[in-house]
Amino acid sequence: MKRRRQKKRGPGRPNAELRYRRIRKLTDLRMRKYCARARDGVRCATIEYCAALIDLLVRTRWLKEADAANEAKVAQAITAMLASATNATTFQQQQ
Repeated sequence: MKRRRQKKRGPGRPNAELRYRRIRKLTDLRMRKYCARARDGVRCATIEYCAALIDLLVRTRWLKEADAANEAKVAQAITAMLASATNATTFQQQQ
């Protein structure tokens, strides 16, 4: 009867090391973005929006109709609209 080969476990496993490096790289990127926003006095917030806001953004040409399903484009449009309403320049420079 053949014995099954057991998988290596623990930090010596090559896949674990690659996974750790990738997670570390993403964490560092998030931290750099956070620090840059803090330096610029910018804060992030999660918002809820409905179809009426999307329609408003499209009607006022802050958002293309083709981009209405793209969450990143919607977030950029909302940010640009609010920045324009407050005459803020820091938001617009980040786009």
